[in-house]
Amino acid sequence: MSEIKLEKKEKPEDLIRAKQLLNEYKLDEADQIINKFEKKGGHTRYNIVLCHSLKCELLCERDLLEDAVKFAEQTYKESLGLENNLLSVDILLIMALALLRQFQGPTDKAHDIIKQGEELLKTLTLKLPAEYKQRKAYIAFLKGWAYEQKSKADSAVKQFELSISLREELGAKKEIALSLVGIAHVFMYRKSDFDRALKYLKQGLAFAEESGNKNVIGYCLYYMAGVHLVKGDLDRSIMLYEQSLIINNKINNKIMMGRVLSSLGGSYAMIGELNRSIRFYEQSLELFKEYNYKFLMVGVFNNLSESYRMKGELDRALECIEQSVGLSRELGVLRPLAFNYNLLIQILIDMGDLERARNSLRDLKQLNSQLKDKIVNLMYLFDKALLLKTSPRARNRVKAEELLRQILEEEDLRIVILLKVLLNLCELLLVELQMTNEVEILEEIKPFITQLLNLSDKSHSFWILGEIYLLQAKLALISLNLEEARRLLTRALNGSLNVTSPPATAIINKVSTGATEDVTFSDTPTTELLIMANALIWLNQNDKFQDI
Repeated sequence: MSEIKLEKKEKPEDLIRAKQLLNEYKLDEADQIINKFEKKGGHTRYNIVLCHSLKCELLCERDLLEDAVKFAEQTYKESLGLENNLLSVDILLIMALALLRQFQGPTDKAHDIIKQGEELLKTLTLKLPAEYKQRKAYIAFLKGWAYEQKSKADSAVKQFELSISLREELGAKKEIALSLVGIAHVFMYRKSDFDRALKYLKQGLAFAEESGNKNVIGYCLYYMAGVHLVKGDLDRSIMLYEQSLIINNKINNKIMMGRVLSSLGGSYAMIGELNRSIRFYEQSLELFKEYNYKFLMVGVFNNLSESYRMKGELDRALECIEQSVGLSRELGVLRPLAFNYNLLIQILIDMGDLERARNSLRDLKQLNSQLKDKIVNLMYLFDKALLLKTSPRARNRVKAEELLRQILEEEDLRIVILLKVLLNLCELLLVELQMTNEVEILEEIKPFITQLLNLSDKSHSFWILGEIYLLQAKLALISLNLEEARRLLTRALNGSLNVTSPPATAIINKVSTGATEDVTFSDTPTTELLIMANALIWLNQNDKFQDI
């Protein structure tokens, strides 16, 4: 609870210094001072409670959240005998923060504790108006996060804005930055308005830099990188994540380091560097396991599963997603569970286990009804389209196409969703073209391929480029333009393997000449590569068909 000031009046210098160190995220130094103060003994009851409240905050900052809640409950009871006690309010709000950070199920308990702190604050007679205003601002800030977790976006923004107006009166620049990040989070994850999210984050970063607080600067950079990632600006995303990682490493913020490493894994997966992506995910998991931070482990296992799926290692992908599902169920977090089912369905379709995929879609449908979340609904529609696309019946493929077009009508689609929708829509149209030979279908496909090319240019992703060349090669094969198909398939392999490396170049040369006996594929979607390689071999062995 960083904006609550500890006045020097009636407070030991040691604890004032410990509070300052907590605000600067110098947790080990703060811990030493707090422990030394406790061992000294002979303190007034007020100073003992004050010391324990700082210990609660230290536990919370170290993400030892269950310990923080338990110790805060104990400290709150200790504080009740003190007259006109602002410390009781502070301890309740620290407890609420720890509960919100756990992300475990409904936030009703956190909301009740915030309300309890708010009501207690109203009963106190405070000597300084700033003391009241600081707590009121923090209460609004916590309410913002509580509403965000309940998917009440407008209410969350309103509370964050209230906290900003109060913090502006106090000149609390670091705290203003944190409130602006809260608003950006809502626009990014609840409203999918990435441009507005970025606007608030730029403002937040400016305030953070003015405050000089490295912890908050790293936090703002992390969120800015995330917006660029979902917008498809991968180079910018990686640069900002790396800046955040450097800062968090310097201040030894291991939880944020884990979050940044996981997000870097996502960026490199989008580019197509899957082995590098997996290494980042594994480093992130090590840090989260150290703190038993299960909620963040849910996301890493989910994303690690996607990287293995992209590599074609479906058994490992299934193993990771099942671990993520298990953790989500254990924690009772429904939205992450919906994301788990989204990927699980796609893996099961790739494995050919359509019955289990249909059962999982029914589970996702139920979650979609409960959550009423825009992103979850789009995932459900997409997965439903994927299953319909597997059907041999033409009417089901038509329904799949309709659903994909419906998703495309949404504004500010995340790049991951947009890419998958465009690729699958193109595949459906290619099948239709192959079956009907209707020329107008070509005109339908071209704008989608152009859109994919624009995304590739923006993101500098050789994985996306490889997918585009593969689509164009399929189109050329259907049109019996075999020379063009050969050229595009080779370029697709270039795109998938990233030919800046000598091993990749060697693989391309072998596949292009049909010498595939000792070819190995280590960092690319294996299934698609084998399809491309086989197609190239077939073309090289059947040059006689060129004259058909």
